Amino acid sequence: MKDGVARLIGEFKTHNLPSPIDNESCENYQSEDWRRLDVLLKLSSKLNCKLFYIFWGPRHQEIKIQEITPSREIVQSTVLKKNAKILADFFESNA
Repeated sequence: MKDGVARLIGEFKTHNLPSPIDNESCENYQSEDWRRLDVLLKLSSKLNCKLFYIFWGPRHQEIKIQEITPSREIVQSTVLKKNAKILADFFESNA
């Protein structure tokens, strides 16, 4: 939030498998998490802010971030080093 206004919504998804984090996508979860995705999309529309899925895992040194539109399109997909400062900078520049 900035000045009492939501700037983005982040949905964290834990990736516990040894497969590359880059293989993760919100599309992999739409059928099982459709209710949650619908609520998040409605909330982001109501608040006029962006929705991001953030994939991370304790075994991984990277995180993957996808921006999702209200029509469920992925408009941005980025892989970053798992680092709090890098993550904060990413969201600061994309909010």
